[in-house]
Amino acid sequence: MPSIKELERWMGTGQVADKLGYSRQYIVNLAKERKIRAVKTGAGWLYDPDSVAAFAASAAPTIGDARGRRSRAPSG
Repeated sequence: MPSIKELERWMGTGQVADKLGYSRQYIVNLAKERKIRAVKTGAGWLYDPDSVAAFAASAAPTIGDARGRRSRAPSG
């Protein structure tokens, strides 16, 4: 279990979803599957930013891969 001091820098579900471009539910699923280090609190999930960064680096998107990704409006 991380210390209180360590948890102060951890991220909420919305922050991780925005950073990675995935849905909030997909982020929670990653936590439940222990693919991202997280702890469940009374207010929701908190995510280790180092673990989020490692997941982002290892989860390079592939063509046709829609794993919970939010659709983005075309630019132009």
